[in-house]
Amino acid sequence: MRFLTILIGTSLGYGCSEKRTDARVPDDFYFRIKTETFQYDSEHSVYTRSYAGVDSTIAVSLTSLELQEIYTEAAKFKFNDFPKEFFCTASASVELPAFVKTISIYRNGEFRESTNTTLCEPKKDQRKSDNFNKLYQRVYEILNAKKEIENISKSNLIFL
Repeated sequence: MRFLTILIGTSLGYGCSEKRTDARVPDDFYFRIKTETFQYDSEHSVYTRSYAGVDSTIAVSLTSLELQEIYTEAAKFKFNDFPKEFFCTASASVELPAFVKTISIYRNGEFRESTNTTLCEPKKDQRKSDNFNKLYQRVYEILNAKKEIENISKSNLIFL
């Protein structure tokens, strides 16, 4: 009887753990990320870094594990619930220079895009804005760990 109680308690504990997301990456999944200094398109495996007067484009493929991680992170942060654009609150403070970040995801025949800016804090939906920034940061880290990207010159753009 004691064993049965422990077994049931353990099963209930696992059932109450954090909600799991569908770990399988859809066959049509791809994403794009864009800022003032770079953009990446996983559908075509193209990375472009911007420089004053010219851009440099290279081929950068992500592994299935890297795509899996990005897909899982997007699900964890509920990318589909992000607004098309994050807006400042009426009492937001303005910060310059401001940068715009856009993430687009295509999966299961659906396209979603969300844009965030560093122009102001706080945003009208600050929690989702924070999650957008966490997703952006993780994608940025994965991309910048790629040897092909490590080997090209940093952007020479200057923002005032």
